[in-house]
Amino acid sequence: MKTPDFSFITNPEKHNSLTMILFSLIAGTVIAAFGMLYRQLVLGGIVRRIIAKDALSEEKAKTVEELNYSKKNLLVKFALRKKSTFSKVVLRTEDDPPKYYIPEEKRMKEEIRFRKKGNSIFTVILMIAAFIGAAYLLLNIIPVLTENAKSIFD
Repeated sequence: MKTPDFSFITNPEKHNSLTMILFSLIAGTVIAAFGMLYRQLVLGGIVRRIIAKDALSEEKAKTVEELNYSKKNLLVKFALRKKSTFSKVVLRTEDDPPKYYIPEEKRMKEEIRFRKKGNSIFTVILMIAAFIGAAYLLLNIIPVLTENAKSIFD
């Protein structure tokens, strides 16, 4: 079996439609996988911690430190920034430092939406590896099949 040839990425002469489509699908799958992990691990983790700490009203709201996150955790800071989409789920007080809570009436909905069940890191890595493996096979099998078909019809 020959070694993989990834020169299609840098060599414009080897760019063909199938290669570019497969490369784009792999890139899209990897980006989507990391998005799923971010949603499940970071956003879901924040929601689960807020609910576990019973921060279900403005009076019971908790700071980032009270939720057991470091002030320097960039992913948590990014998720809890003002005017983010997630700020409609986790509300913040105007205190300094800000405190975060989920209103009691949204608790059940968000608990279900961000439950821990779902894709683990292992599942996502396995999915990416399977997709790359399938793409590699397609890149190596389709040219052989095309050559065989040409020789049959010539």
